[in-house]
Amino acid sequence: MKPYRVASRPRYGAGIWLLCLIATLAPVSAVLAETRPGAAQAQQFIADLGAEAVRVLRQPNLSLEQRETIFRGMLAQKFDLEFIGRFVLGRNWQAATPDQREEYQALFAEFVLRSYSRLLGGYVDEQLTVQGAREAGQRDVIVYSRISGSSNQPVQSLWRLRLINGQPRIIDVAAAGVSLSITQREEFAAVISRNGLEGLLEMLRARTLTLSAEGPR
Repeated sequence: MKPYRVASRPRYGAGIWLLCLIATLAPVSAVLAETRPGAAQAQQFIADLGAEAVRVLRQPNLSLEQRETIFRGMLAQKFDLEFIGRFVLGRNWQAATPDQREEYQALFAEFVLRSYSRLLGGYVDEQLTVQGAREAGQRDVIVYSRISGSSNQPVQSLWRLRLINGQPRIIDVAAAGVSLSITQREEFAAVISRNGLEGLLEMLRARTLTLSAEGPR
């Protein structure tokens, strides 16, 4: 994957990450299609995702817990968490045992689904507008979009899509020039450098347990 420009983690309010994290974050899928999504297909995929998220957020009869449950399902369906999880672990994937890989992927997926479904559930006024697309590498398409809301300045976002098992899936998101997958990869690499792979697994276990114990906000 060709990386985006990486900057230090910005101090934006959580709201600007609304649709970027619908996300944003387990081995690589067994079969990767040889062709990339079409530009029109990729743009429609992101437009539909944004419309679906806004539709959920604007339903006043839904509780916060219900919103989080819906977003959890959206994250699991639209993103290839297996691909992202392995990419985030980087070269440490090769050093991991089969048991460590299995636990890591399960913890990583659970952490991402819980974290971002909770974040998304609390916002109501964000809007995503698709602005175009371009080919990237031999298998990917990058879709350009603009995320705006009443509480924040508009933010440009990039969505990287790939056909996996014949279906378009998001494999990275960048907001304000910062790749979320690469940012997470750097954080995990720092933890492994200090405490080893077991240290990373312990961190993910603790984060997942914390989110589970907190329950709905």
